[in-house]
Amino acid sequence: MPIWIIEPYEPLIFRDGRPFNTQPGTRAHSLSFPFPSTLAGASRSRAGWEGEHFTSNLTLLKQLRIRGPLLVELSKEKRDISQWLLPAPHDALFFKEKIAGERYYRKRALPINVQTEDASDLQELQLQPAGANTPEGYKAVDSAIRYWPWADLKQWLWKPEDIEVEQNKRDTVAPQREQRVHISYDGEAHMARESILFETSGLEFTFSPQSLVIQRLALALFVDDTSSFRLSTDGPDTLGAERRLVYWQSSNDKLHLSKCPQEITEQIRQDKACRVQLLTPAYFERGSIPTYLTEPGEGVTPQLISIVSQTPQIVSGWDMVLRQPKPGRRLIPAGAVFFLKLHGSSKNIRNWVERTWFRSINDRKTEEEQQFVNDGFGLAMLGTWNADSPNQ
Repeated sequence: MPIWIIEPYEPLIFRDGRPFNTQPGTRAHSLSFPFPSTLAGASRSRAGWEGEHFTSNLTLLKQLRIRGPLLVELSKEKRDISQWLLPAPHDALFFKEKIAGERYYRKRALPINVQTEDASDLQELQLQPAGANTPEGYKAVDSAIRYWPWADLKQWLWKPEDIEVEQNKRDTVAPQREQRVHISYDGEAHMARESILFETSGLEFTFSPQSLVIQRLALALFVDDTSSFRLSTDGPDTLGAERRLVYWQSSNDKLHLSKCPQEITEQIRQDKACRVQLLTPAYFERGSIPTYLTEPGEGVTPQLISIVSQTPQIVSGWDMVLRQPKPGRRLIPAGAVFFLKLHGSSKNIRNWVERTWFRSINDRKTEEEQQFVNDGFGLAMLGTWNADSPNQ
């Protein structure tokens, strides 16, 4: 699958659905990261142009499949990827000293075996809660690190370790919020109209740590090259609200992010258990419970044991075929982790890993669910988990 880089030339706005009108003092809010459907629509818009005319076959265009978007850091010498930045895993929990101090502790969440008398709605779903014991003298805190470099995430997926860190990094590489105040301009009077002010909150895809070096960030996505349409040319375009300027360019990245590392595959095959982490939000008909992921396949029957996830997201949009708003749908956010036991032979588990790694685990029984798959929702990676090891 070809990799495409979308480098913003100015702050981008991905509207979050809150009302925005011409009333004075209104503000357009941006999501902290675009939904996959936004980039899927942008990809199909570029692929659909044939010469000076846009194809009217929207049904075929909607079959163009993407994986992503993912955040990347660009190299200083040329417009290409120097580092992949992936969503922080939700099973990595952080704790801070209760008394004034700057020492933090990172601990992994694991499924917890509960006694039969500890009744909960999880028992009806045959699931276990997950968590980690708070270290003595520490309290749980939210991590400020929203994206992990691929090298760090790969190590966490393979051999997650509980470690103590000296500080909770606030200088994490991530798009920064940028506020702008706008006016309404009177072209005839050549001046601003009275009392017509509004604000926009966008994402600035550059990052400056505690130095004068500017790091350039961009969006990257894998675009299917087997459909009737494909992306073929680099060039400028617009993206998001207010049609902010971006530049599309094919990448020569050789990281092979789409292939599961051998050490992770072998460990999963040995343990007959794994963790599945979302890289993009996913839609499941049963809320947080994935149906497609737990269906038998490749001679393997996955068993869902536990889920670690944060606050769900809501997505909607505009249906270009029906010319009407799409219904709102509840999404499991990127970073969510599913603990699975895998019932099957070692050879079949290896095949199952290859089929699941860097693929969508979205439900796909209905036409709407299949469209979520085409749009890039539910992209996932696998990590190790020894289901037979004692829990905390």
